[in-house]
Amino acid sequence: MSTTAEAKALLRQGRVAEAEQLFDQILQRSPDNVEALNAVALASLRRANSRRSIELLDRAVALLPGDALSHYHLGRARSLAGDLVGALDSYATAIRLLPDFHTARLHYAETLDRAGDMERAPIQYLRALQDAQQQGHWLDPATTPRGLQPIVTRGVLLVREARRAMCAQLVEPLQAKFGAAAVERVSEAVRIHIREAAPEFPDPRQQPTFFYVPGLPAAPYLDREMFPWVQAMEGSTAAIQDELRRLLAGAST
Repeated sequence: MSTTAEAKALLRQGRVAEAEQLFDQILQRSPDNVEALNAVALASLRRANSRRSIELLDRAVALLPGDALSHYHLGRARSLAGDLVGALDSYATAIRLLPDFHTARLHYAETLDRAGDMERAPIQYLRALQDAQQQGHWLDPATTPRGLQPIVTRGVLLVREARRAMCAQLVEPLQAKFGAAAVERVSEAVRIHIREAAPEFPDPRQQPTFFYVPGLPAAPYLDREMFPWVQAMEGSTAAIQDELRRLLAGAST
């Protein structure tokens, strides 16, 4: 008797047609097998039978509502069937159940994009990209599955455009008030922040990681004269140590 383990082994070997046959046999014997429902639904989807795929995945999420993968697959089926509202609902459920499910979030962003929601789409693209890249995915074409590359590329461009627009909203009023030359360092800082320019650090020991404003004097070490209270604190070292010892002794009793 065939098992899901055998079918999954065939998938790992690239023997997709044989795996699909096994999953279909498993589903005939066990109509409530959620794993088989997903596998047969995806096979139907590859054959452009969205209706059959949606029927199977509707059963899967009804049987196991907490399964993020089933909701994600249902989102894919609904999206390919042209049901963007239904797809968004399924993707939203998938990422609510599994917030770091970056592939589901990417398709959620792409569907928002297709639906014309240009307020939420860049936010979801950004989160999907960040989550994936933290796990070593989507860093370049070699770490991005071929089927996802157009969506990832679109996401990168849209995030970049959104950042550029946001920064323009911040900088343009300053340029209008003080002149472009007066805020050039700020403008360059913004370009560096959204990765349209590379920073040039005057001192390699001081490399800000979040927001770098060029042209400021480097200060990897700050002059003691800036902190007149340091000498008094250093003079109280013995008293501070004594107080700490008393506190530690009290905590251990």
